[in-house]
Amino acid sequence: MDQWTAPTPIEREEMRRADAAVERARQERMARQMPRLVLHAHVTTSSEDNFFSGLTENISEGGVFVATFSPPGIGERIRLQLAVDDAQDFVVEAIVRWHRYDDAGELSGCGAQFVDLTPACVRRIQTLMLALPREPLLTDF
Repeated sequence: MDQWTAPTPIEREEMRRADAAVERARQERMARQMPRLVLHAHVTTSSEDNFFSGLTENISEGGVFVATFSPPGIGERIRLQLAVDDAQDFVVEAIVRWHRYDDAGELSGCGAQFVDLTPACVRRIQTLMLALPREPLLTDF
């Protein structure tokens, strides 16, 4: 095969989809590289079809983990109302990206990525992240 053959329209579409999948995976990796901090806050979650309640375990500027026995479905857009200490509750929009299962194989929570954050919500999350205690840094000597 010394000559190059142009891809067919079907092959071009397949390459486009593969490139898009790689880009989505890259963006998800970048989002997961944001530092996660422990946050135990009560959260109520609502979607088009349901209402859920749970506790957060951790938060980053990109999303939050919610421990609950009845999480929304993966890909579902949800509205999270976070109650943190004595501060006023705040509401953010998110999309459920993954589920966690316990040792018995039962659902035990979900990871939700923040979407369409208002500038006020971004500031609130950043302020919260600055106020949360951080784990001590460990170094090898």
